[in-house]
Amino acid sequence: QGVGSGSANAPIVSSTGSRLYTVQITSGKNLAAAEELIRNAKNAGIDAYIQQGYVDNSGTLWYRVRAGKYTSIDI
Repeated sequence: QGVGSGSANAPIVSSTGSRLYTVQITSGKNLAAAEELIRNAKNAGIDAYIQQGYVDNSGTLWYRVRAGKYTSIDI
């Protein structure tokens, strides 16, 4: 099971109430692959992190690799 690639901008709200955006680098079912991508991103100076979640009723946990808290989608 590999980590699939893709991208998305997901708005979040900061503690000051301003809208922030994060970039989803990939999402997949393989934690080891997600962790390796995090290490590679951090080595490249990208502040990446893993967000875990269930995407359907199958009970399968997905690992989303995300980066950044941007004030604009124009990054």
